[in-house]
Amino acid sequence: AWFDDPLFVNSPLGLSPTPLMVSMEQNLAEWMQMSNLLLDKPHHQTPRGLKFELAAESPLMMIMLNALSKRIYQRYPQATIKLRNWDYDSLDAITRGEVDIGFSGRESHPRSRELLSSLPLAIDYEVLFSDVPCVWLRKDHPALHET
Repeated sequence: AWFDDPLFVNSPLGLSPTPLMVSMEQNLAEWMQMSNLLLDKPHHQTPRGLKFELAAESPLMMIMLNALSKRIYQRYPQATIKLRNWDYDSLDAITRGEVDIGFSGRESHPRSRELLSSLPLAIDYEVLFSDVPCVWLRKDHPALHET
């Protein structure tokens, strides 16, 4: 799993979200609201034969694909949606016009090669949400005693 977390676990009551999934709930709700606003923009004519080529990282695919595809098909019933996993070539695929929209995580550490500021100028982006990495250690973990 991309988050090193299953996001949902089996429980006696069915699937239950993990703490990570619960922590992402508000951000994902905001993202879905933004995507709904984009899809609700007025339009005069529903084009036929639209093709949506999307690239997304695995956890985002699992979380958003069903709702996003339903919204696209409600608006554009004749549309075709092609989804591919985000990979090393996805940014280039966007600049070449092979992918319409990409959903990917970026890093915030100043020395990372995955900074937003390192995106090609041809890429227009919007930050949908930010998170803060957390480390969970047991009380007697040796790392807590290092200086």
